Amino acid sequence: MKIRSYLTYAGNCQQAVDLYKRAFNTDVMQVLRFSQLPENPDFVIPPEFKDQIGQATLCMDDDVIRMSDCRPGAELNAPESERISIAVEATVEEVKHA
Repeated sequence: MKIRSYLTYAGNCQQAVDLYKRAFNTDVMQVLRFSQLPENPDFVIPPEFKDQIGQATLCMDDDVIRMSDCRPGAELNAPESERISIAVEATVEEVKHA
């Protein structure tokens, strides 16, 4: 079973990626910017968000931390559950007793 964290930032996710990379001496597996998302007429990305991070993944041994900037039109902590999320990855065998 693995516990995965997902951290959301208010436009400074790249700074967090750089800090965690240095602090934990880790590798960045992925950085996906909002400008790299497929165009969607229902989700128009304003020019000022193009370079912000839609998702970054850092590898820490056999674990990962995922993070992103807030999506366009959203404020950090609105809803309050948006800033830090935790996902549990488990097999059926690990959780069938729950």
